[in-house]
Amino acid sequence: INKDLKSIENFKSSLVQMDKYRDLVSQSLDTDQEKAWMEKIIEADGKWDTLFFNEVVPAVEKELKADLQRLDGESDAKLSVVEENVNALVKSLGAEASAAVSEYQNTAKSMQYTIVIVAVLASLLGIVLGLIIANSITKPINKITVWQFTR
Repeated sequence: INKDLKSIENFKSSLVQMDKYRDLVSQSLDTDQEKAWMEKIIEADGKWDTLFFNEVVPAVEKELKADLQRLDGESDAKLSVVEENVNALVKSLGAEASAAVSEYQNTAKSMQYTIVIVAVLASLLGIVLGLIIANSITKPINKITVWQFTR
């Protein structure tokens, strides 16, 4: 038995065929000796079938169940290692993402302050340049007007 329960099903179907052939052979037996041998064959075959299906098959199923339980335990151990590593990876990536978001927010805030400061400085520079230009235009005009009124 190779621990394959499908082979047991195949064996059951071959037993049906074997029983048909046994019945055919039984019909062609002529002597009492042949019939006695056939009775011994049928009796021994019945005992073997009983042993096979009542003891061997349950033992194989029990061993398969034990193997499945062992394999289940092994797979649980291996899956727990995978799960632990996945959780650690998720935690690490989550921390990196949080740090990146925090850094982005800090950078955005700094850029906002920088833009406000540059805008204020540009406005002040514009006012100062406007005053200088206005002064440079109005000074000569004032000199001309003062010169005309003093004449």
